[in-house]
Amino acid sequence: MTESSSLSFREKSAWVSLAVLLVVYIPYFCYVWTLADRGLLNIATAIGVFIAALFFQTVLAVVAQIVIAIRAKADPKDERDAAIDGKAFRNAYFVLTSAICFAAVFVVVMGLAHGAATVDITKADPRVAHVVRDLLSPAAATQILLSCLVISEIVKYGTQVFCYRRGA
Repeated sequence: MTESSSLSFREKSAWVSLAVLLVVYIPYFCYVWTLADRGLLNIATAIGVFIAALFFQTVLAVVAQIVIAIRAKADPKDERDAAIDGKAFRNAYFVLTSAICFAAVFVVVMGLAHGAATVDITKADPRVAHVVRDLLSPAAATQILLSCLVISEIVKYGTQVFCYRRGA
C-alpha cells in the first residue's frame, strides 16, 4: 500500500468512532422506538437500556482505539487536521442546533395536538391521543434529545471521514 492510499491515525479513529456509533445506536433506537410504539417505554426502561448502550459503546470504542494506537503511528496534528476538525464541528453543531429546534417545535405541536384532543374528547380518535401522549412522555422526550446528540456526532465523524477521503 502506498503512503497516499494508507489511512492516517486520525482518519482511522474517525472511521472507528463513526462505526461504533452506528453499531450501537441504530439497534438502540430501533429497540427504544419499538418499546415506545408498544407503550412500554418509561424512564426506568430508558435509563437501563441507555446505560447498556453506553457501556457497549465505551467498550467497543476503547478496544478499537487501542488497536488503532498499536497499529498506527499518531502524527502531530497539522493544519489539514485542524481544518477538518473545524468543518466537522461546524457541521455537527449546525445539525445539533437544527435538530434541537426541530424537536422543540415537534413537542410544542404535539402538545397543542394533545390539548386539542383533550378539549373535545368525544371527537378525538383515541389512537391519536394515545400516540401524542406517548410522544410527550419524559422517556420519549429524552430519547428525542439523545437522538439529536447521536445524529450530530454521526455528522461530525462522517464529515471527518469524508474530508479525509476527499483529501481536504
